Amino acid sequence: MPRFTTTSEGKAIGEVALETYIGACRILHCIGTKPVVTPSHIEALLGDDLPPHILFCTYAQTPLDAWDADFCAVAPEIFDETS
Repeated sequence: MPRFTTTSEGKAIGEVALETYIGACRILHCIGTKPVVTPSHIEALLGDDLPPHILFCTYAQTPLDAWDADFCAVAPEIFDETS
């Protein structure tokens, strides 16, 4: 099953072992999707053979100098459907 940067135990990211995030990964390009990535946005990108990790790419160029209050969120139901 895919692993995300959240855990059912509610651990802070600094408490999660780095090994949790090492391994095969699929990057889902969701650039231009706003305000939220929903299951319908990624349905065609998932395929049948999911690796253990999924990353969501929501920026063509990630802003590094300031927080983007208009960032694209990921719908909670995506985690329910892919875990």
